[in-house]
Amino acid sequence: MSSPPPSFEQSEEIVRALLGKPSAFRLEDAYTAALIERGLDRNAELIYHLHELTKRKHHADAIALARAALASGVEHPTKWLPELATSLLTTKRLVEAEAAVRDTIAHMETYKIDTLLPALHYHRARRERDSEAIVYHAGRKWFGASIRHYINDAQAQRYGKPPRDLRARFASWLEHWLSATEWNPATQVRLGHWITWFEDIGPKHVPVAAAFIAEYERRESLRARLADARDETGARPLVEKLAPTIDTVHAVKVHRRFCDRAPVAAFTLLEHAIANERGNGYRHSTGERVEAVISLVRATLEVSALASRRAEAFAIGRGYALVPNEELARLLDQAAR
Repeated sequence: MSSPPPSFEQSEEIVRALLGKPSAFRLEDAYTAALIERGLDRNAELIYHLHELTKRKHHADAIALARAALASGVEHPTKWLPELATSLLTTKRLVEAEAAVRDTIAHMETYKIDTLLPALHYHRARRERDSEAIVYHAGRKWFGASIRHYINDAQAQRYGKPPRDLRARFASWLEHWLSATEWNPATQVRLGHWITWFEDIGPKHVPVAAAFIAEYERRESLRARLADARDETGARPLVEKLAPTIDTVHAVKVHRRFCDRAPVAAFTLLEHAIANERGNGYRHSTGERVEAVISLVRATLEVSALASRRAEAFAIGRGYALVPNEELARLLDQAAR
């Protein structure tokens, strides 16, 4: 027999109990744990409660929930960021909305028009017609026909025909929004995300594109050298260079190749990769993200030099307790003894 979904009142009670309460879990996962504890459907995601708050026009509560969830890390930032930006725009909090719109643009994906629409609504609210038009035409070109579900052909007449230099103007628009926060290749964790965008727009229209590719190649070289490191002395300086921007996908792949020879440096690499992702991302029972956590906990159990880090690794591992992985569960049980 399947568990019933929570009512709005039950969900609201859970959320109020969780907000501001310290937890090893992300807010999304703490919500799921609370559903399980109450015998309710664990598949009722926290984002559904956000949608219900918005539907009921409880925008202040929706804003508070979205900010709390994003601060703790979420499975899909592309779901939460547009909702936060939209609620701020709906309540005419334009100064606060600007930061939320910027974060949404930073996570733009062509398969999700919701990541572009807040920018269009922001420019409309500020009566910035030229920018609004550029966003609309960019939506038609790079996001497909999905934008027509929100702006029909009659409404689109206000934007006129797409400019011949749309690629250059869209690149300039992105640079205005993101140059100070996202377009620094030396500090950007998601290089691949932006390199893909630059290729779609046309690298000649994005002056920073070449620097992104050069930085990607630099990191590739460092990872290759780290994979061949013979000991801690050789691995440590390479880890120090990679640590600020490494993600779990790349960290796990190189970790597999050198962890036996330099376990402390390997632990440090994984620790930084997990921290760099800020709790974001889908937590599947397999894959690099959960493998990074498993390897982190296991190292503190098997490497004497890392025994003092066990509580720290265990705290990270507990945040993954809902992930159905037998090896992780076994290690967490062992670490807790």
